[in-house]
Amino acid sequence: MARTEIGKVTLDAFKTNKKVTATSLDATNDMYLDYKNDNVCLVVANSDASDPITITIKGAPGFSDLAISIPKSETHVIGNLESAYFKQEGEKLFVNPSAATGTIFAIEDVI
Repeated sequence: MARTEIGKVTLDAFKTNKKVTATSLDATNDMYLDYKNDNVCLVVANSDASDPITITIKGAPGFSDLAISIPKSETHVIGNLESAYFKQEGEKLFVNPSAATGTIFAIEDVI
């Protein structure tokens, strides 16, 4: 099955305030983000009241994955993600959540 796309908001020097629409975590199909620049941060909220979740960002060929544990009921920012380490074929970032208990969105800062 196809990966679920992560919603992204792009900021620039003149538009620093934008509405964000979070995407529900998809632990069944995993997730992706169109990823051309290094200036991307992920914001992940774990809505589970009792268990942590792990967000795994797949490493580019020849690089290790990055696994981040997010405790129960917390929101974390992950980034800036270096494309040399994480960009997949087709300019994608692959994100694999361990559970579907939460949301994710991406912020791209264009300066």
